[in-house]
Amino acid sequence: MQNAIINNRTNIRKVGRPTAITSLVLRKLASAFRLGLSDHIACQFAQIAPSTFYRNMQIDENFKSVVKCAKAYLILMAASVVYNAIANKNDVSTARWLLEKKEPEAFGSIRQSRN
Repeated sequence: MQNAIINNRTNIRKVGRPTAITSLVLRKLASAFRLGLSDHIACQFAQIAPSTFYRNMQIDENFKSVVKCAKAYLILMAASVVYNAIANKNDVSTARWLLEKKEPEAFGSIRQSRN
């Protein structure tokens, strides 16, 4: 077995340095990203080096998937607030803002025409 040794009790131990990305570290990173924090601040909170974070983003697809999902969470929550303002409160200014941002060619001059 490569990267493993067998001790005298026939237990298999992995050889090498233990992983820095434990389940606790991954939970801390996900929590920080859900709040919209930067990679650097999230790494500080999780107590890992940014180089460890970026290396794992390159080599571990599961880690990368969890991070991307956590980073998308805040955007989803913000989109939900915008949707609720438009759908539930008939907020015209929010609707106008969204149209200007999403369809600038068709609605970008709304604000300019009011001046």
